[in-house]
Amino acid sequence: LHVHTTYSFDAHMFDVRTTPGDAYRFARGQALALPPLDANGQGTQVVRIDRPLDFTAVTDHAEYLGEVETCSVPGSTNHDAPNCQTFRAGGNPGVYAFGVNLTGRNPRHFRDICGDDGELCRSVAGEVWQREQAAAAAA
Repeated sequence: LHVHTTYSFDAHMFDVRTTPGDAYRFARGQALALPPLDANGQGTQVVRIDRPLDFTAVTDHAEYLGEVETCSVPGSTNHDAPNCQTFRAGGNPGVYAFGVNLTGRNPRHFRDICGDDGELCRSVAGEVWQREQAAAAAA
């Protein structure tokens, strides 16, 4: 019921590359490739459930939708920002760096990724959210 995909910062940092569409197909019984990733970034552990689920919910974090997209898509604006490099390094240090930013009194976007006003990440997050909704509607 509680499924994070590659759109969630913590899942992405631990090499989850499953899209919302992949998650819904998995819930219907199709195979899914999970980490560890091979040299081409493809999952090497193939899993499948033995019977389809009655329902599922993709519950990606709303926080950092824009940052994840910006940092994970080569060539995107600010892709090479220092905080994007931390993001792509992944693992516990990356999750900690991003997660601590959420725990403060005034959580904020990363300026080097999103710009001084955060508008870049809000705009990109809107695009990601549209894809998230489209996958749910298609499922």
